[in-house]
Amino acid sequence: MRTKRRKSERNSESETEENGVQSQKRNDTSDSSIDTDENNKKDKENESDESEDQSSQLNRKSSGKKRLSRGRQSEEQKTTPIANSKQTSKSKKQQLEDADEMKSSADEENGNVTRRGANKRRKKDEVKTEQKTSPTSSRGAADGEQEYEVDKIVGHRTIKGRRQFLVRWKGYGEDSDTWEQEKDLNCPKLIEDFLTEDAETEETISEKSAKSIKIKSPKADKKKDIKKSKHNKRQSNLSEEENESDSAIKNDESQKEFEVDKIIEVHFKKNKKREFLIRWKGFSAADDTWEPEENLNCPDLITKFMEKVEKAKTTDMRQLRTNPTHTKRYTLSTHDSGRRLSRRHMDKQSMTEHNFPVLQNDRILKTIRGEPVDRVPVWIMRQAGRYLPEFQEVRAKHDFFDVCQNPSLACEVTLQPIKRFDLDASIIFSDILTIPQAMGLTVEMVPKVGPVLPHPLNDPSDLSRLVKPEVEKDLKYVGDAITLTRHKLEGKVPLIGFTGAPWTLMGYMIQGGGSSTMAKPRTWLYKYPNESHQLLELITDVVVDYLVMQVKAGAQLLQVFESNGDYLNDELFSKYSLPYLMKISNEVKAKLKEQNVMQVPMIVFPKGVTMDSLEMLAKVQCYDVIGLDWTVDPVEARNRLGTNVTLQGNMDPCALFATPDNISLRAHHMVEVIGKSRYIANLGHGILPDTPISSVEAFIKGVHEWGFFLRIFVRMESPLPHIIESADCDSTIKPKDRLVSLLDQIELHVEQLRRDAWRLEEEKDTLLSTLDTIRNNELLGFLEEPDKDDVLRYAERLSMRCLTVDVLVKIQRDNVQQEALHQVNGLIDGLIVNLRQDPSGTRQKCAAFMNACSSQAIGHSDKNFETAILGCTLDDQKRVKKRLQGLLDYIDKMHTIEFHNVLILHNMNIKEDA
Repeated sequence: MRTKRRKSERNSESETEENGVQSQKRNDTSDSSIDTDENNKKDKENESDESEDQSSQLNRKSSGKKRLSRGRQSEEQKTTPIANSKQTSKSKKQQLEDADEMKSSADEENGNVTRRGANKRRKKDEVKTEQKTSPTSSRGAADGEQEYEVDKIVGHRTIKGRRQFLVRWKGYGEDSDTWEQEKDLNCPKLIEDFLTEDAETEETISEKSAKSIKIKSPKADKKKDIKKSKHNKRQSNLSEEENESDSAIKNDESQKEFEVDKIIEVHFKKNKKREFLIRWKGFSAADDTWEPEENLNCPDLITKFMEKVEKAKTTDMRQLRTNPTHTKRYTLSTHDSGRRLSRRHMDKQSMTEHNFPVLQNDRILKTIRGEPVDRVPVWIMRQAGRYLPEFQEVRAKHDFFDVCQNPSLACEVTLQPIKRFDLDASIIFSDILTIPQAMGLTVEMVPKVGPVLPHPLNDPSDLSRLVKPEVEKDLKYVGDAITLTRHKLEGKVPLIGFTGAPWTLMGYMIQGGGSSTMAKPRTWLYKYPNESHQLLELITDVVVDYLVMQVKAGAQLLQVFESNGDYLNDELFSKYSLPYLMKISNEVKAKLKEQNVMQVPMIVFPKGVTMDSLEMLAKVQCYDVIGLDWTVDPVEARNRLGTNVTLQGNMDPCALFATPDNISLRAHHMVEVIGKSRYIANLGHGILPDTPISSVEAFIKGVHEWGFFLRIFVRMESPLPHIIESADCDSTIKPKDRLVSLLDQIELHVEQLRRDAWRLEEEKDTLLSTLDTIRNNELLGFLEEPDKDDVLRYAERLSMRCLTVDVLVKIQRDNVQQEALHQVNGLIDGLIVNLRQDPSGTRQKCAAFMNACSSQAIGHSDKNFETAILGCTLDDQKRVKKRLQGLLDYIDKMHTIEFHNVLILHNMNIKEDA
């Protein structure tokens, strides 16, 4: 089949307005007969169609260029299918058009873009006018036309109700396909076959992909309507018929109905009308829209939603928070879009809303509150560190501070010990020197050296280099790591956040790293006392904000490391450490309360401070837990710090290099000495880098073995078992095994009885000692004789009643142990004999005996006494140590009374002389 193909129509898409004017001047005489007014009218109509033609021009651009190329090849008489076909002679007008096409193509290559659509319409109308008005012109046009044969139809489209087809020409390839108007084609059979085949194909594809078709959202329709309205304003010269067509399409889209899934929020306007934030069925939260109530057809949903709103007005604020078990999790700083939070308390909810998993192991939190637990909780300082092979793999790929500042890596390292060991707490992987970094100082981690600050604070003038950081921004990576780790832990154990104490951070910032003396920062305390306080105040403010941020991010406990506490004596500790530790605790708790964030327990670890400093720290009652380093006697610490504070520690980290059996025995003994109540097992400092993994396992095992017995004791609230009851047990167990099991239970009761007897004996001795102190109290000197006698008789009566309780736990000893105890008692009796003659020397020797009883002694110890005491049983060692402590207290008390009497006598002599 053949069809007429107007070359002027196909080539006109690259012509400009200027070329069109020139082409009109070169037309033959028949073109000049067209009325000028009619041409102007046509020009206006063509300009209104410009917007439509631009889309079709883009589709025909590539094919038009190729046809121009073929046209030039025809002129140069190259061998092509068009050159070989029979052609009629060209008219003058067509020759001029060919020249214009070549010029237009050159302009287009140079980037000169003009109004091609108007020229195209103008030339089409000129051809039509020629055919209507001038027979000569019509014949000329007919002479210039060629006929090409249609091979097949490969596509179709409709523009403004006019159907066009993509034609594959016979003898040409795919590159020469062109869009042609239906009226210009003379192949009805091919068109009919194509439309039938296309309809069947569309129906099949529609059935297969109906579910995958993206549905336009209500919000998208609104945007489309807005764009259409703006587009319609720009095209104000469209004909009435085209406007009606566009209006019909727009009305069809606006009449679509969408189903309401749920109502998210309500807004009351000034005219008391309501608007609702709607979640549409089948659409995401990104498509939520505000709709007036009159546009909605869901009265039931509106009624139910308003009932919830009214109920919320009378509900307690805490009940408005989203239930974590029914909401999606989100981490870090992003909220799900479209998520509803109460508008009235949005600021408070966003601070604590992380939807963390429920905590399953709260053993350490119960211990801190003084509640009974099934076993002693245990964790290890620096438990996520260099002794782990998996940590070494991470460090081989990343720098230390890169790990700290990458939440994903910090989370991974934090979880490593939890996956390997049966621990009761995790501590976020970070470093105390993140605060000096945030304050403007450079911190480097040098291998085999530790942290180094290459530009420390040399004198007070360097304080101007420090800045107060925005913790929420500059240390955000720590909060992100905490939040991520809380989710990854899945509630297995609590997560501990931490910081360095002000004095410890000040030491690193001035010394420039670790030191065996910390001479430079200690010099500051004496040389620049005011500037030292100024620096400590600045660090404290940052520490407070840092800890509050960690709690808001998900930390369930906080620990403050005073790692450089051993460089401070009691005076310096009370002046430069204790006040700032107190301020941290008080202000953190106050800010958490102010921001409606749940309070968390706080731990302080004052490494190396004296027992007097520990006692000062316990008296202020700012911290829930006090950590003990390996140099502190835990029994003395418990006696002096009291039972209302939880202790943590304190095995020597170097003890983990002993044999596994020895480590387990030491851990068991440590728990037994300190006691099961208000105690958290830990090391006396951070674990050393080359500690064997088997040693860590042995340490945890030793603590848990004690926990096994503790768990049995807790359950022994029922009466003692009987043999008859035991006979009713499973018949598959042998009789001997049943009896042995019964004896095992009785043995546990016997051990508990002995422990209770020990406790009663200690309590009896404590009461007698207290009564003896009252009888020697200096307040008695201010009483009249009758009143003094009444008090002394009262105390004596209580002492006699206390002595009526006879509690004695006998100890089984062999001959060697009996001889060792006899030798120890002889040495102590010698002290008592010499007490009256030499009280000062006796006290010094008694202190040496006490040091010999302790493995963590500070000061001189008597080697003879140490040899004798090691031969005694463990129970005898406890009694001897207790006896020596009582003797020391008695000597100190007598010395105080004697000094007081001397002072009174001295004052009396002064008065007589006056």
